[in-house]
Amino acid sequence: MPNPMLRLEPWSDIAQHSFQVEFELDSMTTLRTNEGCVLRIPVKVQPDVVDSGYGNTLLAVHGWLKLAESTHQNAGIKIPMQAHVVNFPYIEVPMTLRDMAYADLRRAGAEVQCLITLSGLANIPYQPPPRLLQTGAPPWATVAVRDNGTGTTFTVSREQWLTLLASAGFERTRLVELPVASGVVGPKWAECMRLLERATTELAANQSEAAIATCRQVVEGLGIVLAQQWGVQVPPGKSMRERLKELRGRLGSAWPDDEEAGELLAALYGAVWSWTSPRHHYGSRIPRREEAAFTVGLTADLLTHAGHLLAEHPDPLKPMAGQD
Repeated sequence: MPNPMLRLEPWSDIAQHSFQVEFELDSMTTLRTNEGCVLRIPVKVQPDVVDSGYGNTLLAVHGWLKLAESTHQNAGIKIPMQAHVVNFPYIEVPMTLRDMAYADLRRAGAEVQCLITLSGLANIPYQPPPRLLQTGAPPWATVAVRDNGTGTTFTVSREQWLTLLASAGFERTRLVELPVASGVVGPKWAECMRLLERATTELAANQSEAAIATCRQVVEGLGIVLAQQWGVQVPPGKSMRERLKELRGRLGSAWPDDEEAGELLAALYGAVWSWTSPRHHYGSRIPRREEAAFTVGLTADLLTHAGHLLAEHPDPLKPMAGQD
């Protein structure tokens, strides 16, 4: 697929000069920052930079970048004014962790549809009006240039987007494509996914305590999801060990041809519950950052497996023998 391009032209008609900006998407990279990352997009500009800064030269650009967004009510991510200089053929877009998280939610597991608009400053040959010739007007003028107002669209593949997220330090949980559950469990499932997004952001911001606490909320919310879809109602007062034993038994009885999947769900649920419990959390000798990273990853694995099972087994579970 050819690279997207924009043509930047003067706002006025003082000269018929333009600059073609070509975006080399396959070579995009990210650099980590305290707030998130900088998305670095290599560009080719024609005419190219003149060493002296004079002549037909694009001097600086700025604009807006929309990621997985089409609404006109959202301006997107601001591209700050930056010089276009020799040996630095890039446009850099500062992105926060929030920017990345919302873009990833909007793409919903698909490719990332993007829109970029640019404006800037350029030196162009300038022929002054006759009345100004006697004033010694310079033969070059610095003028504003801009695209046609609609920008240009391009697509970032799912694989490239996940690679960019990983290089930006967005943690491995963002490499997991979480299933989407619908029906009666839809709202609570969406809340579990939102909490996982928050835990991921907290982890990337080195807020380890907060990330572990948020994962605890995820596993508690998932318990409600299981009750809503499968009718797994555990009597109060039972220990988690007793609850998991009952869950394994009911899943195995309901899905004799998929018994191992139910056992894995119960094991993952119990692991996250135990790992986020106060007893383990405050007694662990593992460095808190490593503990939080493992917690977030394990929580993502739990939601991924649970989501697939919710899709494959939509019917409520039948009561076990001896139950009403």
